[in-house]
Parts: sequence; C-alpha cells; structure tokens
Amino acid sequence: MEYNYEALTAWKEMDFETETLSCFAMDDMFNYYKSKHGLQFYFPNYDAAPWHVQCKIGETVINFWPHKEKAHIEYTPGPAAEGMPKVRDMVNKALASLVDDNFDVIDD
Repeated sequence: MEYNYEALTAWKEMDFETETLSCFAMDDMFNYYKSKHGLQFYFPNYDAAPWHVQCKIGETVINFWPHKEKAHIEYTPGPAAEGMPKVRDMVNKALASLVDDNFDVIDD
C-alpha cells in the first residue's frame, strides 16, 4: 500500500517520524496477512480519508488507522485496539472465527 504522507498531515499536525514508522509497521503486518492468509487491505475512500484502511474477514470489517497503530471492528462498541500486539490479536481473532471446528471424530 502506498501512503500519501502529505495528505496524512493536511488535516492535523503529525509527528512525522513516529507516525511514518507506524505506517511502515502496519504495512509489514498487512503484507504478512496478505501473503499468509490472502487478506485484502484497501483504502475505502482514499481521497477523503487517506489515513483510513479497511479489511473484511468473513463478515467482520476491521478499520485501521496505520499512522496511529489503531484498529476497530466496525459497528461494535468499545475502544479501538491500540499498538501492534493488540491490532494483531484483533486480526488473529477475526481469522480464528472463520475456522469451522464442527467436525466429526470417527473412531475405529
């Protein structure tokens, strides 16, 4: 994914060094999940909100703010996950919810 850092800073003061590093960290995470699980990350409205990324996992839509290392499951109450470990946990839980653990055990 490519971030337009000028657009990111147009709406507020940005700690360029910290928030740029956050974008790189999130981008690494996006690439990992794309290559390992085939997830697609996209900008839902790049022109109006170039800082906002989304991903759909099953029926779950996760909103990401890479420059802040934050994520939130759409239409759910509660705070956003903040920091890479919590963001990864959120994605992992969404992926785990796709696993169908209803299987039959056949005994011989």
